[in-house]
Amino acid sequence: SCSITTGMNNESDLTNYISAFPNPNNGHFNFSVNFSEHKDVTFSVYNTIGQNISTRMFKGLMNNLVEFNLSEYGSGVYFIHASTPDHKTAVFKVVVQ
Repeated sequence: SCSITTGMNNESDLTNYISAFPNPNNGHFNFSVNFSEHKDVTFSVYNTIGQNISTRMFKGLMNNLVEFNLSEYGSGVYFIHASTPDHKTAVFKVVVQ
């Protein structure tokens, strides 16, 4: 696995608050979201050639499980960009088997 760390206390990094599991998966997986206050989060899914195949926006997430199903797109690697209106971001690499 490859990751770029810019410091574990970087407040702009959503990986401190959001995690994906199970990973790898069969296309069905969840994001666990844990914020101290309600935040809107946009998840944009990209395939390995950079095509945006899905974008979903959730309002008022705080302590939630967000379900995703990418099984219709087939096996492979997907990059899911999470972002909030206050410019916090993260990219998650999800492997669908």
